[in-house]
Amino acid sequence: MHPITTVGASGTPDMARTWSYLKATWNTAMTTTHQSTTQTHSEWEGEVTQFVADGLEICYSDAAGIVEGQPFYVQQAWGKGLNSRETADKVLKECRDPS
Repeated sequence: MHPITTVGASGTPDMARTWSYLKATWNTAMTTTHQSTTQTHSEWEGEVTQFVADGLEICYSDAAGIVEGQPFYVQQAWGKGLNSRETADKVLKECRDPS
């Protein structure tokens, strides 16, 4: 059984409760507050990608490949609540000087 599956009184999976749990936690897990605005992970990552594209003077799709190639730094930055500019700077630094 999947770890987030809830179980009803009869011991069988309760999919309605599981679905409610997923909906409630998804919005919480994928939204953060940066500078008093609520921003989804997708919006934030899009901004990170645009900052990388601007910083390297490359197209957005090439920048997306760079950002996707740095999942550790991107996930760490999201978890720490860094804004998109700070995250892009971290990604750019890692691209220029991988250690």
